[in-house]
Amino acid sequence: MRKVAIVLFLITLPGIFLVRLGNDVSAFHRPHPLMIKGEQALMEATGISAAGFTLTRASDLESALEAEEAKGVEGLSAIVPSLKRQRENFELAADFAGVSPDWSRFDPVTPDNIPFPVSAMSAVVGDEIILLAPGGTDFKPQQALTDIFDSLARETYVLLAVSLAVMLCVLALVGSLGLLLPVFMAVASTLGVLGYFGLPVTFFQLLVFFVVVGLGMDYAIFHRAGKADRVVLASFLTSLVGLGMLACTSFQVTRSMGIAFALGLSFAYFYSKYVVPAK
Repeated sequence: MRKVAIVLFLITLPGIFLVRLGNDVSAFHRPHPLMIKGEQALMEATGISAAGFTLTRASDLESALEAEEAKGVEGLSAIVPSLKRQRENFELAADFAGVSPDWSRFDPVTPDNIPFPVSAMSAVVGDEIILLAPGGTDFKPQQALTDIFDSLARETYVLLAVSLAVMLCVLALVGSLGLLLPVFMAVASTLGVLGYFGLPVTFFQLLVFFVVVGLGMDYAIFHRAGKADRVVLASFLTSLVGLGMLACTSFQVTRSMGIAFALGLSFAYFYSKYVVPAK
């Protein structure tokens, strides 16, 4: 079986070169078709795309409304015009009627007298007022979230590499460096299979490898002792069922984690049993 394990490793290893990293949040969850159809109908009716937003910053709300009106976007200023715009409109209405503006009858619209939560389209950040209007490229939520997950993934790469390096040093000091071999093989084979099937490796799957490394090391240690095969098998099967069942969920993130768990734990158990020689 040792030769079978080595052959299996060599077969899966080239798949690493096919691995692609991907943290596009649009692929993390697929909404119900009816919801997608409704969003498309709303965007077609309003002519506004939810892909991006226009940000308007100012020191106070009045200045922000005036700046947003100057940009010509349909944001909060379309619901609550600036006082400057309302005065201009009042003068235009009076001029159209052929009378002088009666400012005693001027009743401006303010955020306090509309049945609409202004906070839904504005935010206070420090000393600034920020207005958020649909359409534009100032802020793209999908891209912003993708960038965040990319950053988290880069940090996870480093932490995973540091963890393996520390384990390598510790095992080298105690003369048990061979225990790390099945762990490396399990991680490589898991990545290889994901690469063969064209499944992108996301930040969430990188977290799975911490569990695979930890349990794989336990499997290797106990198999090396050669006295607890049934116990290790029971531990592997319970972990496989408990974590691998995530692959059966409909949510893309947990499903991808379940696939990585099932592959990683299976490879870790198999390699630790047949690659690590028992004492």
